[in-house]
Amino acid sequence: MTTLTVNGTNLWEAFGVVSDATDTFASAQPSGEMIRVPGRMGDLIMDDDDFENREVTYESFIYRDMKSNVAALSAFLASLKGYARIEDSAHPALFRLGRFNGGFAPSIGGNFHAASFDLNFNCKPQKFLKVGESAVAFSASGTIANPTRFASRPLVTVFGSGSVTIGGITITIDTEQSQITIDCETGDAYNGAINCNADVAFSSLDLPKIPEGESNITLDGVTVSIIPRWFTL
Repeated sequence: MTTLTVNGTNLWEAFGVVSDATDTFASAQPSGEMIRVPGRMGDLIMDDDDFENREVTYESFIYRDMKSNVAALSAFLASLKGYARIEDSAHPALFRLGRFNGGFAPSIGGNFHAASFDLNFNCKPQKFLKVGESAVAFSASGTIANPTRFASRPLVTVFGSGSVTIGGITITIDTEQSQITIDCETGDAYNGAINCNADVAFSSLDLPKIPEGESNITLDGVTVSIIPRWFTL
């Protein structure tokens, strides 16, 4: 039996949902394009080093208290907004972020004692490692090891003014705030509800990444906490 958890709600415990996770093992499709150039042997590959969302479907069933559980599950699914955190017992060390596609249409059988249905999510390409949610603290320069083949975009909290270099890109902080968090996925900098983008500068137009293997973390005048956000595909 595969159990499915969405935004912290275990669907088996809450609604009696049993799911099949056979559609969860495929990887995401790389984005990019192949361009035919007249007079050139072979296509030109335009690879933007990115991956597309993919549809993930859980074939699911309810066998207990069907009527009340179907109604409660329908209401729960309708309440989901944006990307939800999706975990299943077939991949206990991973989680996805996916948007429920809607269209909940159970097939009722067993003299109204059972229901079968698909739960379909439009998921971000990453399968995030749960160990990548744990913060790594640096009070001095050091190293961090990415256990995957893919460069991650960390969440970096900097205490004080100075600089930190991650993946060869330096973040310089000049602020009166006691701490600033920099999201290397979006480029946003903040302290709680305070926008701190004007207090932060990057040495490159690209945002810092932590590449595969061991990387140096270099500090100058600051201490840092890094949530690495490791992922695989």
